[in-house]
Amino acid sequence: MTHRTRVCALLIAALATLLVLPGTAVAQEPLLDTISVSATGKVDVEPDLGTVVFGINSRALTAQVAADRLATRTRRVIRALKEAGFTTDEISTEGINLYRRCFRDCRDPHPQDDVVVKPVFGFVGSVGVRVETSRLKQVGRIIDVGIDAGAKNIQSVFFSVEDKTAAVQEALAEAMDIAIAKADVLAEAAGRTRGPALIIVEGRTTQPRNFYYAQALPFADSAGATASFPIELPTLSASGHIEVTFELQ
Repeated sequence: MTHRTRVCALLIAALATLLVLPGTAVAQEPLLDTISVSATGKVDVEPDLGTVVFGINSRALTAQVAADRLATRTRRVIRALKEAGFTTDEISTEGINLYRRCFRDCRDPHPQDDVVVKPVFGFVGSVGVRVETSRLKQVGRIIDVGIDAGAKNIQSVFFSVEDKTAAVQEALAEAMDIAIAKADVLAEAAGRTRGPALIIVEGRTTQPRNFYYAQALPFADSAGATASFPIELPTLSASGHIEVTFELQ
């Protein structure tokens, strides 16, 4: 046995002796008594923004005429909305399009005969006029005014919450209250007392989603005026899920 081998053997023997001697083993930290619960908080939120988007269209054989007609009809709707008391900050335009389209004779019904069919092409224009307001009771009036002024359709009507983060935070606070209540019940049933929260893990959260009404178009009566468009305000919701580990005392 070489000198190096003899030294290694002595070290191993000494280490083994220390491990079997009383009080020489390395002490482990005691496991902490804990209880883990999960909870989901949900809060109802009233919307504070209402939005209406009108569709305005035009058709003409030339791009210039189609664009001019589209601009004229758009100005008419915007002017009517402003005269009804809605401000520049509440009104905007979006999705402006102008494209070429076949109007008639687009297909030859009898391609085998000698008659040549010439398609008639023109241009179609479209634009959206958007009104976003915090005056929710005026949403029905916005629809009436826009249709009376010549808007061809309603692209969307929806309600939303401007500060979605605040709603989620409220839902998370509600989830924490639920988690504490659950932990109290379980701890009491086990003859223990709930201690402080040691670990809090945020799970999935859901912001208040926009509430969309189905597309609808108020029909004009015999006098050519639309009736007041009925709108019922929806209730939106936010949620938050958490996992909490509490100390047991």
